[in-house]
Amino acid sequence: MELQSLGLYVLAGMRRNTQEGTEAGLKYFVLGSLASGLMLLGFSWIFAGAGVTNLADISAIHNHAIHNHAIHNQNPLQGSIQAGEILFVIGLMFKVGCAPFHQWVPDVYQGASTQITAYLAIVTKIAVIGIIIRLYLLLFNAVTQVQNVGMICLFLCSVGSMLVGAFGALKQQSIKRFLGYSGISHIGFILIGTVSSTGLGLIAQALYILIYIIMSVGFFGIILSSRINGKEIKTISQLLGVGALHKFLALSTLIILFSIAGIPPLAGFFSKFLLLGSAVHVNLWILTLVAVTTSVIGTFYYVRFIKEAHFFIPRRCFRFETCFDASFKGNLLSLIVTLSATCCTLTCISLIFFALYPAWLLQFLQVFALLL
Repeated sequence: MELQSLGLYVLAGMRRNTQEGTEAGLKYFVLGSLASGLMLLGFSWIFAGAGVTNLADISAIHNHAIHNHAIHNQNPLQGSIQAGEILFVIGLMFKVGCAPFHQWVPDVYQGASTQITAYLAIVTKIAVIGIIIRLYLLLFNAVTQVQNVGMICLFLCSVGSMLVGAFGALKQQSIKRFLGYSGISHIGFILIGTVSSTGLGLIAQALYILIYIIMSVGFFGIILSSRINGKEIKTISQLLGVGALHKFLALSTLIILFSIAGIPPLAGFFSKFLLLGSAVHVNLWILTLVAVTTSVIGTFYYVRFIKEAHFFIPRRCFRFETCFDASFKGNLLSLIVTLSATCCTLTCISLIFFALYPAWLLQFLQVFALLL
């Protein structure tokens, strides 16, 4: 995990000639180092409290300590393991950009180039969420729902992320900062599957992550494959009237954003539906209520993109270009731009296909959950 982090620090600060790029790299490195230190300290306390380093043995000792605590109301090992678990969760929540450890996300997204921002928004979240799922299944598999300090921390982080992401994105004009807050909200939804601690929750979580990857690739593909007056699109207001100029891009944006917002019958709706079902199954009503409320709020700022692109006439003349235009030929970024447009097309096809034929995907994810 630290090897991955070192590479990300370099990528975030690659734009050394700009103030935003330097700030992004420095802020990510300093805060990331602090989070790594807290996570290492948490691991050391867990190992010290358990007396072993094997994860399966730690799980057995942890569950035994909880049992003794319930009977005798006192166990010194439990306190050490719980304190380490808190620090461990704090470190992981920073790595994934989860509230209240999310402050670096909008600034780093804003300062990094769009290609690097796409990598940070997609690949890093997958890796850290995979670590969270694996460790919590292995270490605390006998403790279900919100019954230990680690699950309580994840519960609070999930609620906080959904609220911070939903309200933080409302007034954003920069597309990158908007995507940063949107990603924070999505992390809150993904954590619902971990907090529920059930097979259904794991399947729903895997489905949500898969759909999130596809939607993120498609949306970044739209941004990377388009230019306004020869320059990269940076703000939402630049999309004013774009829908009338390029029908394919407008339709792709409509499908992807509706899916991200969770509008039926697209794939994003089914992923949220399964996650909420897993939370209701274990009576996590507060988490479900927050998720539904923030989904409604999120629909507003996703629809704002569509409103700007489709229902307004631009106030000024501009030249909108895509990878299919002649001006892109010979450009050094033409390959990236063309691949982005291809990803955008495949994303729309996948979202519609998953909505029409979800059974085979759910069967695959069920096998995946059993393997974990």
